[in-house]
Amino acid sequence: PAQPQQQPPEATPGPLQAPQPPTNSGGTPQVESLVMSALDRFFGDAHVWPQVDEVSSARKAQQPDGGERRYIVQVPKPYPGVQYRKSKALDDRCPHYAEHGSVVAGVLEDGEWLRTTSGQFLPVRVAAIDILVP
Repeated sequence: PAQPQQQPPEATPGPLQAPQPPTNSGGTPQVESLVMSALDRFFGDAHVWPQVDEVSSARKAQQPDGGERRYIVQVPKPYPGVQYRKSKALDDRCPHYAEHGSVVAGVLEDGEWLRTTSGQFLPVRVAAIDILVP
């Protein structure tokens, strides 16, 4: 397994922290407004929830909890990697991260978190982006 790396200098965005999107003349990020509108429509549609539950259940069935497995860290550009967590909470960050392209090992828990061999956690996905690939 890859050794944890220290966070890079602030010259590049930190792991899984989005760069600032362009803003419109009013100062409100255009991208944020579009995303919020799409999310409001999505979560407001009661017909979507059975589909979400079906996809979520199928995904958990494909990745059973249990034995130790290896995963490749794949994060979108410009992120250098994904931060380790002290617990199964996205906000409970450690100061080091698993670098993009590195291999991490651990046990999948709750279908959403990898408990690494060092006892720390990595999220399997953030939002709709899979960042740990078997």
